[in-house]
Amino acid sequence: ATLSGWDSSGGGAYGNINSASSTCTMPAGNVTLTASFPCPGGGTGGGGGGGTTTPTQTDTIPAQGGGVKGAYTQTNGTAALELPDSTVNEIIEEATGTYGTQEAVFDLTMVDDVTAAELPAAAIEKLADAGVGMEIKLPQGSVIMASDTLASIGTQADSNITVSITELDKSELNTRQQAAVGNAPVFDISIQSGSKYITEFSGGLVTIALPYALKEGEASNG
Repeated sequence: ATLSGWDSSGGGAYGNINSASSTCTMPAGNVTLTASFPCPGGGTGGGGGGGTTTPTQTDTIPAQGGGVKGAYTQTNGTAALELPDSTVNEIIEEATGTYGTQEAVFDLTMVDDVTAAELPAAAIEKLADAGVGMEIKLPQGSVIMASDTLASIGTQADSNITVSITELDKSELNTRQQAAVGNAPVFDISIQSGSKYITEFSGGLVTIALPYALKEGEASNG
């Protein structure tokens, strides 16, 4: 497919947005760039079959001392991040630099219909070896893992690592569970390697952040 142009959210200054090769001057915050490809037309004759759609590839740029571009491919609700060694090395350099946060941030909050991020196990191990933690930002919330947590996950991984946050339908709960949660939302949060759930982190820290608007009569301290 031929690139038809670039679109962006978050600001920044851009060169030729219709060129496959262009430039972006980063602003202070996160920026999402989207490469657009036209949908090929359908065939003729017979039953008049429809065309096929080329998936849109989106690059997410964490605002870490200038930003590192990381590509992903979305299949259903999962965004599979493409993290070759060169990209991971850039992320580590930005995260451990003068203005670094010792944390690799992958921001997928602007991606429609995504509930999970899939990362190569080798990238997780490389971040852990460098003493860098990781934050996965999804539309439903964030999962933040310290570097020792990543090290523990890496030793248990048989394949790629998937971090997911999914809001559950309360009808899936039993009567006692439904009574306990009332009108509050319920989330299923998991870390998996293939079909194996990882639930032990050798004392490492995992922080979950879920956006929630307090209702009348509720207090932030419970």
